[in-house]
Amino acid sequence: MQTLVIILAAAVLGACGGSGPSATMGPGAASGTPAEASPVILSLPPTATPTLAATPTATPPTTSLRDVDWRAVLTGDPALEFGAAPSGFPAELGDLYLPDGPGGVYGFPALDEILYGDLDGDGQEDAVIPFHSGGTAGAIGVLVYRATPDGPRLAAAQPSYKMDIRLDGGELVLRTAAYAGWEPNCCPSAWVETRYRLEGDALVPTAEQVGPVQGSELLTVEHFYGLLDAGDYEAAYAFLSPNFQAANPYDAWVSGYANTERVIAYVAQSESGRVTVNLEAHERDPAGDTRVRYFSGTWYLIFDTDRRQWLLDRAEIREVA
Repeated sequence: MQTLVIILAAAVLGACGGSGPSATMGPGAASGTPAEASPVILSLPPTATPTLAATPTATPPTTSLRDVDWRAVLTGDPALEFGAAPSGFPAELGDLYLPDGPGGVYGFPALDEILYGDLDGDGQEDAVIPFHSGGTAGAIGVLVYRATPDGPRLAAAQPSYKMDIRLDGGELVLRTAAYAGWEPNCCPSAWVETRYRLEGDALVPTAEQVGPVQGSELLTVEHFYGLLDAGDYEAAYAFLSPNFQAANPYDAWVSGYANTERVIAYVAQSESGRVTVNLEAHERDPAGDTRVRYFSGTWYLIFDTDRRQWLLDRAEIREVA
């Protein structure tokens, strides 16, 4: 009978950072401080959003955008076709609803959240108007207007999802939710922060930062054990770090589950990059009977900026009475 000690030696329920499939747990297990999940800053090529209109003249505007009646501007803009708001939305969102605007921006304009700043370096303030979904997605796009002698003119649009919006140093900064693909909508694993400059009539990205959402380690470990419990070992193996996989090839790792019927995990967040777990392992003995063993310990995780999620890197887990 393959016992769960072998399973742990296979480094799933109690893997440590040793080499080879026979790595063991216990006081001699690898230890150390998990790697910090520092955001990664990337330089981006000058990929521009679609041009919406011609470049304005250099003639100074006659009116500050801060003095504009934005409701009148939006409803009078031929590029925007507002319609009736879908039923069921709170009245405080207003009665303006854009079902399908430039660049795919839609939703309710948040006229009390407009940001003003010089995004193109021409000495004149531009206006950034957020659009809200009316639901849990929050801010899902922005329209950027610039001032001209003839009044505000739509210059650029940028859709996104669950955005935080700010201006910094003459740039528009959008932080959005990022998903690896397995998470529930409520709980993305990562965020992506992109900085934009307004060049001509396009928002051009200048830099990008990727980082983990606080607390997403817990959901990652919980999902990993859910896959194990369902017998989806291939998907579970993908949640292990490259270093872990190198030390524990798939065939040897999965063989440790030959007698396993269930793996039930109770997870609790400890600190960044660490998750404590308490496990119930249900396994068959040679007579066909099931016994339950209990384990407790800690998983150390690393954040993968390319996959935009945490990966399980090593574990210190022991059997408990």
